[in-house]
Amino acid sequence: MKTVESHPFPEARARGTKALEQLLPRQCTPQWLELMTGPARFDWDVEAIQQGFVDPLYELFDQKTERWRPTLAALLIEAGGRAPERYPAMLAAVELQHLALLLLERLRNGRNIAESTAPETRLPLPVLVTVAYTAKQMASTLVIRHEGALATGTRSWLAYQVSRALYEASAGMAVDIQFAEKEASPRERWHLRLLAPLTFRLPVDCALAALDRHEASGARMLREAASHASIAYRLAMDVLGRRARARGEPAQALHEVPIHWSPLAPRPGETPSVAWRRSVESGLVAEVLSHARRERQEAGEVLATADGPLAATLRVFIEAVVDMRLAEAEEVCHAE
Repeated sequence: MKTVESHPFPEARARGTKALEQLLPRQCTPQWLELMTGPARFDWDVEAIQQGFVDPLYELFDQKTERWRPTLAALLIEAGGRAPERYPAMLAAVELQHLALLLLERLRNGRNIAESTAPETRLPLPVLVTVAYTAKQMASTLVIRHEGALATGTRSWLAYQVSRALYEASAGMAVDIQFAEKEASPRERWHLRLLAPLTFRLPVDCALAALDRHEASGARMLREAASHASIAYRLAMDVLGRRARARGEPAQALHEVPIHWSPLAPRPGETPSVAWRRSVESGLVAEVLSHARRERQEAGEVLATADGPLAATLRVFIEAVVDMRLAEAEEVCHAE
């Protein structure tokens, strides 16, 4: 697992961290609440919001180190000749979306609250869902109300992209949970396309909006390449996450939302580690990695037809991040 010190883009990562802490201060205050919501007709319970919203988000935020989404957005904005610091709201928004997904990943398709909540989850399920929902809504609000550097029309376009990504991800996760226990080839999992936008495509949208290039001729290729790279990355992370869980490591060890590609379920009395080995021996893990490599190849093919600093920067990012995770996942597979 990469550490903060070995992060390939430390300056861009730092900009993303600063943006989130600027728009979502670690210490809740009445002044910040008024900035976010406008004047209230009542007194806020600042302590409750601190403990029930701000603290859970930062607890999760501090556990993870990559922060690829604001990093990518900052890299692309800078490549386009603009200062990423001018657009803190969009950098904060893409990270908030990711934090909300990580919170929801802890939910299960159970018959009751106890079965729907992972054992390691500290927050009660209603609180967890409320935090995630509020974070999602706050992300859209940040873009539409607090990204003052964007023109009105561009800001509306980006807010629409954020909302659409939320809708697609919700639909994709619903299908993902429903079929989590069914055996299906990754090639048949069309809903992976719905899960892709919140990974790397939305940061590309942010950069296109910041640079006022969302309607440019090359924008479609950048978004398409980012979508392919997103699927490749998430499948690789899922392999790594499942291997970590088979070893008894924390479910959030890799700090990414897994995609349920239906591994072989443990047989009665069988340990997760043995079930994982059966998945490897059956070729299921290899199939997942093969699908990830195909998506990565398609991302490269799309970028091969694109030129300019944005395409070059996205290419460098994919090589540093997606290829790194693919290599790690293949190493895990070959080690079995």
